[in-house]
Amino acid sequence: MAVLTDLVPGAVVAGPLLPEHVVQVKGAENAMKYKVVLKRSDEGYSISCPGLPGCWSQGDTESEALANVADAIREYQAVRDELLKEGEIREVEVVN
Repeated sequence: MAVLTDLVPGAVVAGPLLPEHVVQVKGAENAMKYKVVLKRSDEGYSISCPGLPGCWSQGDTESEALANVADAIREYQAVRDELLKEGEIREVEVVN
């Protein structure tokens, strides 16, 4: 497991560096793991988190892209938390 503490404290890459990674994001309350998709481009690397629609980032290197997407995930969560304050919250369980 490679720790990216030099770039973003709390961001961790689990497993080998493959096109699909797991980024662990530690916040004030808890830690969550998200699968992310890393794609090499002419400009460096683009990275997305399929579990969070619209959550994208990029970087010149794999490490920078992974650190940047950890920041993007934190920002995504902050916006989500603000939006959740606007109404009554319910949970729905879906069984496949």
